[in-house]
Amino acid sequence: MFDPSQDITYPPIVILNDLEPTEKQWALIFYFPEIYFVKGRAMSQRDLIRANIKQAVRVVILSPKEISTAKFEDDSQENDQIFQQQQLTQDQEYLLDAKTIFKYRNVIRLKPHIQIVTEFVSPSNIQFNFYYLIKIMIQ
Repeated sequence: MFDPSQDITYPPIVILNDLEPTEKQWALIFYFPEIYFVKGRAMSQRDLIRANIKQAVRVVILSPKEISTAKFEDDSQENDQIFQQQQLTQDQEYLLDAKTIFKYRNVIRLKPHIQIVTEFVSPSNIQFNFYYLIKIMIQ
């Protein structure tokens, strides 16, 4: 049974991204304890080390949402509709997933047995996860 008088400890969550969260995004996560932001990229081992990857228990790697470097100023619904209307070609989906796979490999180099959850754009790339899961189990 839940006892509100007991202290609940939450594991720290570190968000590593090259763009700082918007005010709207911070407002959504502000109330959760132990959330930290580190400006950087998962493609950089140096940034992963700054984000304390060696102490991490698990990692979630989200797929990039766009290919271009264009940035929007806010998170308005209008921008969300633009993304939904944009149809990616199969090559573009593979390109986005390639970035996710490179991030995955970068994390594995620093901490080989960490639990990782990845998001892919193209369902056919899920086989990548199975390949690495089997490879780790054999070692």
